[in-house]
Amino acid sequence: MLNAAPRISRSMSPAAAKAAAGTQAGIAARAFPLLVFLLSLGMTLAVFQYDRHRSRLEQQTQIARDAALISAELRVALERPAQQLRAIQALHATQDAVSESEWRLFTRRLHLNRPLPGVVAYGYAPRRDRHAEGSAAASLPIRHVAPAGALPLALDLSADPSRAAAIDRARDYDGIVLSRRLTLGELLGTEESAGGLLLALPIYDRSRAIETVADRRRAFAGVAFAVIRIDALLAALHHARENALALRVLDDESFNSPDADAVPRLLHEPGVDGHVVERREIEFGQRNWQLQFVSAGHAPPPRESIALLIVGLTISILLGAAARAQTWHRERAERLAVDMTRELRLSEERFKLAAEGASEGLWDHDLVRGTLWHSERLKAMLGHPGDADVDWPERFLACVHPDDRAKLDAALAEHFSEDRPYRVEYRFRRGDGEWIWLSSHAQGVRDDAGRPLRLVGSTSDITERRLAEAELLRHRDRLQEMVEERTADLVRAKETAEQASEAKSAALANMSHELRTPLHSVLSFAALGSQRAHAAQQEKLAHYFERIQQSGSRLLALVNDLLDLAKLEAGKMRIVPSVQDALPIVRETLAEFEPMAGERGVRLEIDAAAQNTRAAVDAGRLAQVIRNMVSNAVKFSPAGGRVRVELTDARLARGRRATDVGDVAALQIAVHDAGPGIPEGELESIFEKFVQSSWTSTGAGGTGLGLSICREIMREHRGSIGACNNPDGGASFSIVLPREMPPPHRGNRQ
Repeated sequence: MLNAAPRISRSMSPAAAKAAAGTQAGIAARAFPLLVFLLSLGMTLAVFQYDRHRSRLEQQTQIARDAALISAELRVALERPAQQLRAIQALHATQDAVSESEWRLFTRRLHLNRPLPGVVAYGYAPRRDRHAEGSAAASLPIRHVAPAGALPLALDLSADPSRAAAIDRARDYDGIVLSRRLTLGELLGTEESAGGLLLALPIYDRSRAIETVADRRRAFAGVAFAVIRIDALLAALHHARENALALRVLDDESFNSPDADAVPRLLHEPGVDGHVVERREIEFGQRNWQLQFVSAGHAPPPRESIALLIVGLTISILLGAAARAQTWHRERAERLAVDMTRELRLSEERFKLAAEGASEGLWDHDLVRGTLWHSERLKAMLGHPGDADVDWPERFLACVHPDDRAKLDAALAEHFSEDRPYRVEYRFRRGDGEWIWLSSHAQGVRDDAGRPLRLVGSTSDITERRLAEAELLRHRDRLQEMVEERTADLVRAKETAEQASEAKSAALANMSHELRTPLHSVLSFAALGSQRAHAAQQEKLAHYFERIQQSGSRLLALVNDLLDLAKLEAGKMRIVPSVQDALPIVRETLAEFEPMAGERGVRLEIDAAAQNTRAAVDAGRLAQVIRNMVSNAVKFSPAGGRVRVELTDARLARGRRATDVGDVAALQIAVHDAGPGIPEGELESIFEKFVQSSWTSTGAGGTGLGLSICREIMREHRGSIGACNNPDGGASFSIVLPREMPPPHRGNRQ
């Protein structure tokens, strides 16, 4: 072909050659527009298909992100009233009863009077029928509600089967539980047909165990609840309002239920016609919600349409516009790329803001590559902001507490092998070395063959909740110990009171006999004297008066004992001690009993072994104490016996308070007898009021007041009194008195 052209050109005339060249050029000119047309048309169709495909991908990506954000926001919206219920549970768990004023103060502090969007009211309903243990639906009338008047008080929450079922599940599960769909009119007492939910959290009797389901049913004491309006809750979701997606919610009845064939019930219908473009599931309050995202509008048509085809045809026809058309297409493609980049950047920024604004941190575990991605919020929570210390699984697991690592492995295996929800709580060591509690929820991603690819989830810091639970447990244990201690104290006090009551009854019976005997003698001899006043001899009348005088003196002594005891207990007896010699007081008092001792054949002796017999005493009251001790010694000593009064040096504790240390010089006065002695178990009790020793069975009598009065007098002297048995028989009573005046003290009775 290359060699034929010259030959033709040489054999042809210039005109023919020119005509042939023009023909070839015309063919080429005609073929070039066709080629440009075909190329332009192919490029136009390719760009059109590419734009449609890109639009579909962008729409699917945006729908998936919006669905994820709405799901996360819905979980946060449900968790907020759940936190309020935990606060109400903590209030009732730490107090036996909450008054209306305490409830109002509590609601103001937690802003329960301004409920969250979608929340109609919060409240507390105690369990009224305590006899039917294990039945939460026995009777749960509402006692407290906020805002005031939002719900009718005394409304029985257990009257409705759906509410009762939710409360029973909360009671057995010991956690937050959501009910089935309810009609708000049944709770509000109106004709309103809007759908609602009951959020329930059990409250237990803190004095009982709640380890098993049976324990929790017995310990169940009431429920903290919140009433939620479904349409208002979903309408308050920020991302649901800003996109073209409508949300349909189905309640999966087969979740946590043996009825695996149950059909999900419609919980909320958006009222928008459209097809389902995305599905999600969230688990909260022991219920599983299926979220169906419905397209609320029509997808916009592709940006390249008939205009693109017309432009392509025009470019194909107009050869001169081919270069311009190509330039225009290139610029158009560049603009599309810029727009896509901007859209992707905006989407990433929105996702970042949503992740940072949420209270939970987000993470993505690539199981194939073995890498981890953490949001900035999660890195800050873990104490590793701005670095990659925990962006690899082995580094992350190194910070997990050794006792909790098995939990993570088990949760991952069960999630992919048994389709169980991935939910695990564990301890984690932050970058600063502090241990915190974390709670992670996740959802796995599989390929078409069912192999695990990724695990995407969220993590929240539950350290405060764990510490609060531990603190509540510690308080519960401490309260149990206090109750046991108080019970033991009450038992001891009851036994002491019963003993004192028995002793007092016996003493009162004896005292009534002691009072009745001299009084009867006075009346009898007075009657005899009155009858025989004119006929009896003077000696006989004198004998009557003498017996009347003796009985009256005995009666007066008993009355004086009672008056002295009353004065001492009331702090009205005036005792004024002064430093003086106690030996003369002892001798003078002992002389009073010489006639009585002589009649009984008892010897009275004084042994002043102490060189110094001075002490700080009230002479009259000291004589009263010695008189009581000597009188008892003479009464219980046998004929031919001896009563010995001994004065010796001693030491006395400085005071009765814990801050009083050391001792002071003192004088001891002891009275020794040769009587039957005192039972060992009664050496302390004989000084109690209305208590007599069993030795009174010998016939000595008495009211049981003398030694009690002596002990009170010794206390006012800052001294002491005691009793013991002698090795060779008989008993000894001793008092110890300070030698110097004690300093005045607050509360000293005069």
